[in-house]
Amino acid sequence: MRNQFLKLFKILLVLVLFISAKPVFAYQTVAMDFIGLWYKIKYINNERDAIVQYVRQGYDKNTWNESIVFHTFKWTKEKEMNASGLMQYLLTDVRRKNSSLKVEYIKNHPEDMLASWCVDKNELMDEHCEILRTTQSFEGALSIHYLNKNPEYFNNVKYEWLEKISKARVYQSYFRLDRILNKSMTFEL
Repeated sequence: MRNQFLKLFKILLVLVLFISAKPVFAYQTVAMDFIGLWYKIKYINNERDAIVQYVRQGYDKNTWNESIVFHTFKWTKEKEMNASGLMQYLLTDVRRKNSSLKVEYIKNHPEDMLASWCVDKNELMDEHCEILRTTQSFEGALSIHYLNKNPEYFNNVKYEWLEKISKARVYQSYFRLDRILNKSMTFEL
């Protein structure tokens, strides 16, 4: 009887530990196929947000023409925002800096938005085009930015990048993929 009790106690203890530890050991990750070779030039992770920036091989933080930026916003209960609200928040900031902004909405859902635009050069911002996706994540919201400083080239690759960005997936993982995958292409959000 005592052995059965100990066995049951151990099983219950393992279950309680597994259930209570589950959120602690989960890692939020974005899975996205890149077009070409890219490498990470910036990574910031703190209690409010996480930002990672990639540029094409052969360029650096000062010379890039194309960049991809992932930015997670870790909301608190006091400041929750859905993907639509985040899109409007980010676009308001761009409009404040550059009034030439004209947005084309490709997907317009409260929990997943996709848009593109180009802006003219002004004193606050260089000429560039951008694809922006905002979506819900496990800790708040996520923005994915594809930036291109060459509007003509942007028009040639726009639909390919729209497809890649729209297929990017946010998922919660209990297995650290960055231990086995290329560390330059993985990051913890």
